[in-house]
Amino acid sequence: MTGMSNGGSAAAMTPQTLWRHRFTSFAREALGYWRDVGRSGFALVATALLIGGAYEYGALLKRLPSTFPYIWIAVLLLAPALALGGVRTLVRPADRVFLLPLEGRLGVYFRQAFLYSWIVQAAKTAAALTALWPLYAKFGGGGAPHPFPWMLGTALALKGLQLWADWQESRLVNGRWRSLLRVLRFAATAAFVPIWLEASWLAACLAVAAASILLAFLLYNSRMFSLGWDMLLAREAAQQRRLYRWFRWFTDVPQLPEPVRKRGWLAALSRRLAVKREHTHLFLYEKTLLRTELFGMYARFTIVGLLLVVFISEAWLKAAFLIGLPLLGLVQLSALAEAHRYTFWLELYPVPRRWQSSAVLTLVAPLAIAQTALLSAAYALTASPGPLVAAAPLLSLAAVLAALRFRLRPALRRKFEA
Repeated sequence: MTGMSNGGSAAAMTPQTLWRHRFTSFAREALGYWRDVGRSGFALVATALLIGGAYEYGALLKRLPSTFPYIWIAVLLLAPALALGGVRTLVRPADRVFLLPLEGRLGVYFRQAFLYSWIVQAAKTAAALTALWPLYAKFGGGGAPHPFPWMLGTALALKGLQLWADWQESRLVNGRWRSLLRVLRFAATAAFVPIWLEASWLAACLAVAAASILLAFLLYNSRMFSLGWDMLLAREAAQQRRLYRWFRWFTDVPQLPEPVRKRGWLAALSRRLAVKREHTHLFLYEKTLLRTELFGMYARFTIVGLLLVVFISEAWLKAAFLIGLPLLGLVQLSALAEAHRYTFWLELYPVPRRWQSSAVLTLVAPLAIAQTALLSAAYALTASPGPLVAAAPLLSLAAVLAALRFRLRPALRRKFEA
């Protein structure tokens, strides 16, 4: 994420302009990475998970007994959504020097940061409440659940109160006191959720009012900075690192060094290759695949696919996942071709470029077929007897082979041999 070019230009801006510049820079960079995430096939996987999860959720609700203790699930889901998360300020280390003289005029900047943070976290809170709602509508409220608009409005208002409390805690001088208040606030939120869901709205409002008065009293009697710069800078750096780590699951992130893991038990496979000129690219790409995050992505995707194929009960949906997931996995594996797109010295190798496309295909094809075989085995062991049990694995394998032959191979040739 790029910041201001220098401190003087930042100081010359108004707080509103400074926030607009920072947010525009952040949004532009994040949007570029989100495009890479979309190209990775994640959106299709997420959509498939959502459809499959919603179907299984509805089927599970029909099987649950009337005495099901849903309140524990509600606490585990809603307490973190309500209590966790802070204000994203987009501050930079140089702000400690260049913006410190303007500290008294930065109220507008931080109000904009607060509004942005509330919008993002309100969306997450609304998603958590929406996910819980079918369970609450069936079991909650003593048979008379509260209306969804009222519950959503209460959740969003409480989220705003939580963000305000977090902002005040970031100004505390004593770090241990700050940590203790956060723990107490999370515990109070977890205790509030059952009251909110099961008791009357008046009891919930009284509980929030009592907790707010106590928190305000504790904060009022604490030593506080006008702005907790150290805390804000540390939090901003941590939030940005988490975002970069998420993007690194799908694409290269230059701001983070690419982790290279030895994985000797796998990397030793490359020793089977004879030391020959035609194995140059094959050796390089095999080491790249086994030692970088791409192999971890492949393994995680395979595990998630196995869980979906095993636990989805509807026959047609299980077969659809069996056919679709290996194709998405192949899209993910094809990212290996981009691993060395900025490695200029590959152009100096005295070897034909067509060997580069052959090396990528030689590595990707067995992994894609192995993934298909694993998912097919899981499907065959868990599917109900019927014509799909034999047809779906064959269709899945045929789809992967066709994608390798008619999609990936021509694409690699165009890339490396044009």
